[in-house]
Amino acid sequence: MILGVVFFVGSIVIYFQLIQPAYGETLKLKSTKASLQSFLDKEKQAIDTVKQLISDYNTKNEKIQQTVSLVLPTDPDVSGAVTQLYGLSQNNNLQFKDVKISVPGLSSVSSQAKGLDPSNLALALQRPIGTLSLSTVLVGSYDDFKEFLSQLQSNIRIFDIKTLSMSPVINIGKDKTPQVIEKYTFSFSVSTYYQSP
Repeated sequence: MILGVVFFVGSIVIYFQLIQPAYGETLKLKSTKASLQSFLDKEKQAIDTVKQLISDYNTKNEKIQQTVSLVLPTDPDVSGAVTQLYGLSQNNNLQFKDVKISVPGLSSVSSQAKGLDPSNLALALQRPIGTLSLSTVLVGSYDDFKEFLSQLQSNIRIFDIKTLSMSPVINIGKDKTPQVIEKYTFSFSVSTYYQSP
């Protein structure tokens, strides 16, 4: 019986002296591990969010650069400009008769920036703008030409109309009398722009 009491008291002493502190220390370690794991998960989530934002920015930046390159190409892109004019004329039932091309050169924006004044610094960092001039002749109805002008105005590449003249196409019948005017000849010149490299 005494031996049982000694074992019981010994087990209580061992429990309170050895097991309970070790158990308490184990709980603290588990709590610390859980809080560190939670912190690590939040940091990983923050890093993943930043990586996604950077990826989205790069994707949008590329799209913006592509759009700007369509509006203001990095070279004269003569064939692209002529193709756009031809396509718009075909979409509006106009006959594309003639085109003359002129690439006058660059106008330097940076020459306007004098010194290192911050208000002029933005101009110094801009690329020079080149101008491509196109003169063309279209034949068609007045309504079709109005629609052509409307589409030219909303075209992705910038076209500025510099000159415009219009003359009727007069058909002389067999009896040598002029017929009703249905078509006109539209002669105009436009300027479009590009960035120099």
